[in-house]
Amino acid sequence: MLLANKVDMPNKEITYEMGKEYAMSKGFGFLEVSAKQDLNIKTAFESLVSSIYKVYNKDFKLPNNMISPNQGRAASISLHDAIRPVSTN
Repeated sequence: MLLANKVDMPNKEITYEMGKEYAMSKGFGFLEVSAKQDLNIKTAFESLVSSIYKVYNKDFKLPNNMISPNQGRAASISLHDAIRPVSTN
């Protein structure tokens, strides 16, 4: 998972599209986050934990009541389709 931090700053050097394209080219999910404005922080942790759990439990489905609405949040993409296990070699 690639997180773009401090998206609340006025002079972003990396656009959302650039970050998303790079993450997708590496097989990662992508989220823009801001700790200061609490944008996608909870979503980032939930997605990471869900993705790790999914790697170890192939039949895992996230319950609908655990999916947070993304109203007023920075744009994001699903990590569940693009995530791949990290090699231990």
